[in-house]
Amino acid sequence: MNFADFLSRLSEDYPVPDSYIAENTEIFHVQELSGPRPEPKAPVQNVLYFADTDTCDEAAFSGLSENGLNLVWTGGRKPSVCQNAFVNWAQIETGEPGPILQCIRDILVESCQAQALYISLLQALLSGQNISNVLSDIAEKAESTLVIIDMSGKLLANSVPIRLQNSLWLESVEQGFCPPDFIEHIRDIRRSSGFSNQQGPQIHRCEDEALYYLLSRIIVDNTLFGYVFMIQESPNFAPQYRKFLPLIGRIVADSALRSQDSLTLRSRLQDNTLTDILDGIPAEQAGARIHTSGIHFPDHMCVMVVRPLYYHGKTYLKSTLLPMLTRIFPTSLYVLYHHNAVVVLPQDTALTLTEELSRFQESCGRERLLAGISNPFTNPARLREYYLQAAKACSLSQQMDVKGYIHYYKDLAFYDMMERLSREQRLPQFCHPALAVLREYDQQKGTRLYDTLRAYTMCGFNQNIASEQLFLHRNTMNYRRQKIEDLTGLNFENPDTRFLLQYSFLIDHYLEHSLV
Repeated sequence: MNFADFLSRLSEDYPVPDSYIAENTEIFHVQELSGPRPEPKAPVQNVLYFADTDTCDEAAFSGLSENGLNLVWTGGRKPSVCQNAFVNWAQIETGEPGPILQCIRDILVESCQAQALYISLLQALLSGQNISNVLSDIAEKAESTLVIIDMSGKLLANSVPIRLQNSLWLESVEQGFCPPDFIEHIRDIRRSSGFSNQQGPQIHRCEDEALYYLLSRIIVDNTLFGYVFMIQESPNFAPQYRKFLPLIGRIVADSALRSQDSLTLRSRLQDNTLTDILDGIPAEQAGARIHTSGIHFPDHMCVMVVRPLYYHGKTYLKSTLLPMLTRIFPTSLYVLYHHNAVVVLPQDTALTLTEELSRFQESCGRERLLAGISNPFTNPARLREYYLQAAKACSLSQQMDVKGYIHYYKDLAFYDMMERLSREQRLPQFCHPALAVLREYDQQKGTRLYDTLRAYTMCGFNQNIASEQLFLHRNTMNYRRQKIEDLTGLNFENPDTRFLLQYSFLIDHYLEHSLV
């Protein structure tokens, strides 16, 4: 244990109002100074010297002015040896020297025990022993359950047997994952920053499953890789396991770096980061996570959400859909989220019929896929906002019965706006009155002037195209247009009239396909 770590641990039991570290040396032993030293000697570098300056004088420090001295003292007088710039020292607020000295000894013993455990775990792994066997040995002594998961909830290792009277846990462990409720509980705590300021394992309770657990984070390359849990049905955890869990985390981190290449770890980090942003973490936190992870986003981008028209199960998304997207868009970012494949595409690729998008369109027809594409944006911290646009484009295209497989939010944004309006606002009142006039006339006379005006409006007021769509002779189309003008007084040459008619028919179309 180095001097800085020792002071951090000591401060948990006794206030340390003042300290100085010249060189952060390792400490293995403690020696009390209680009187003059018969033969002044240079200090032993890995020894921590302890003194109570209220009961011993300066003679006790004779010979201890050399480099490498580690000194902790209590009392009202600061030893003169602390003036040496090469001395590590710390003051403890006045207290009984005996209990303080015993606390120091206990801390050093705990450190030695923890180091011994780390070495034994490391030796077990290097000799080919499965880490689950090591966890099982520890769990048996603790009469508890140890579980290691990555950030996705996948089980990396666990003690055997599972000492939990919970059938869902037993079934989930057999499948290689933690129960979904427990993972959601962990994610909820993460969102509330419940783990952000932890200095070591803390006791938490999962209310849904009535379980207590100690948790320690696994950090790989300064990135949150997963968690080590000690789980049981009572809150009574032996103190030493607060030390053991971080050591297990260190072993897992070392093992992960040895057994997985950086690309695999980067992919997992990317998935975790994108998922958290889509979950709605604050923009500031999202920006910091993106910066720390080093994930590269296009300067101008769109979000594409891809989902099967018919449910094929979770396996299809991983084994078929994601590999297909990777082949078509090899340089893009991907993540599976809420039964969707979410792809971050460069704006040029998403908004123009590039070769990649053309190939994707063919795959959509073959695989029966539906895709929604958001508006373009530049700030990746706003990924969730544009993901919701793309997802809404998918759902609205089905609700409005829009043909095709790829749909752009910009083409459906008007319907999204309609959906957000309250029922009390009575959307029909915003339509041009000509629509109601023609509906009533058609009902009385059996004509189709309303459909004629809608086709004429939606094809950009092009009479020839409208005639073709309605299978009408040109003269018939001329007659109907004149009749519409006579009944409603519409002036089709007026740009404002054209705009009013266009959004009115969009409202009508939305009302035909909704419950409003």
